[in-house]
This record gives sequence, structure tokens and C-alpha cells, in this order.
Amino acid sequence: LCITENLGVSQCITDSHRLVWGNWWRSTLFITFVILVILAVSLSFAVLSLNHSDNIIMLIASQVISQTITFPFMISCIIIMLEELKCRRK
Repeated sequence: LCITENLGVSQCITDSHRLVWGNWWRSTLFITFVILVILAVSLSFAVLSLNHSDNIIMLIASQVISQTITFPFMISCIIIMLEELKCRRK
């Protein structure tokens, strides 16, 4: 909310509380699902990099690729959840 609607910190916390109130199970399950997907992707890249554990470049590259995939996914899921909660409030 601070970024998408250009609000102050206290107003963001108040609005976030208002949006999640009554939908906290849905929000918790959605965030848990996103975390599990990110964990699965990160673990798969970690397992793939274990085969090349002697090559530090390969370890760093696998972490960079993993974060390049998971970070935008996490941000987009947060924005989707925010918009979905806004639609439910209307």
C-alpha cells in the first residue's frame, strides 16, 4: 500500500489491517502457498547446485537464478493478493 497508493507508514498499516480483517484465513493460506512454491523452487536449485559443489561460480549462479525467478513471483503474488482484498472490500 505504501508503494502502490503512495500512503504514509501509519496509513498503510491501518489500511492493511482493515483489508485483512475478516479475510485473515484466506490471506494466511495464500501467503503460505506462495512461500511453499518459493521454497520448492529454491530447494530445487540448491539440489541441482549440489552436484557442482566444488565450483563456487555454479553455486552463486544457481542462487542468482533462483532469486531472479522467485523474487518477482513473490512481489506479483503480494500485489495480486492486495488487489483481491480490495475487490472483496468493495
